[in-house]
Amino acid sequence: MIKKTKMEEENARLKKALSKANKENKKLAQRLEKAKAQTGQLRKELKKNDVRKVGLTKEPKQLLWNRSKDMNIPN
Repeated sequence: MIKKTKMEEENARLKKALSKANKENKKLAQRLEKAKAQTGQLRKELKKNDVRKVGLTKEPKQLLWNRSKDMNIPN
């Protein structure tokens, strides 16, 4: 009878630990999904901001500047 009671107590303790672990697992899964969504959004934003820059040498820059005085080409 004493062994049975100890086994029941042990089972109850293990069930409680399992329940706690399952709750923690759900919380971590939610945090992971949120992080994945945020990462995806940041990647999309990064792709939007990804612009190819073209460097011009002195001669093509001068030719462009002569063709259009309105064009603002930084030195």
